Amino acid sequence: MLRRLSVTALSIAIGAGFIYVGTDIVCRHRSGAGKADTLQSQLEEHQELERRRQGIVQRNRAKTHATGELLAGRLTLLQTAARFRDAEAAVPAAWGPFHPVSASPASGERLCRDVILWAQNSLRNSRTERADEVIARLEAELKQHRDRDGVVRLPD
Repeated sequence: MLRRLSVTALSIAIGAGFIYVGTDIVCRHRSGAGKADTLQSQLEEHQELERRRQGIVQRNRAKTHATGELLAGRLTLLQTAARFRDAEAAVPAAWGPFHPVSASPASGERLCRDVILWAQNSLRNSRTERADEVIARLEAELKQHRDRDGVVRLPD
C-alpha cells in the first residue's frame, strides 16, 4: 500500500512537472511572439517616421530652392509663394503646425508671409547687409497685392 501511494505521489509530481514545464514553454512562446510583434510594430513605426522625415526634407529643399530663386531676383514674391503652396501640396506636413493647402483668401497671404520669413532667415544666415532692404521690398510687394481688394491671389 505504501508502495502504491509512493507511485501515485510520484506520478502526480511528474504530471505536475509536465504541466509546469508545458505552461512555461507556452508562455515563453507567446511572449516571444509578442516580442516579434513588438519588433515588427517598432520597425513599421520607424519606417513611417523615416518616410515622414524624408517628406519634410523634400518639402524644405523645395522651399529653400524657391527662396534662393526669389533672392536672386528670378522669382517674384507671388511666384515663390505659389512654389511654397505646390511644395506643401506635394508633400503635406506630417509634424508641426499644419496649414492646409487651400484656395481660401487667407492662404495666399499666409504663404507670402512664410516666404518672407524664409527669405529673412536666409538673409540673416548669409549675414548680408541688404537684409532689411530686401525684407522691406517684399513687405511692400505683399501690401501692393493685398491693397487691390484685400486678397492675395497666387499664380497657378
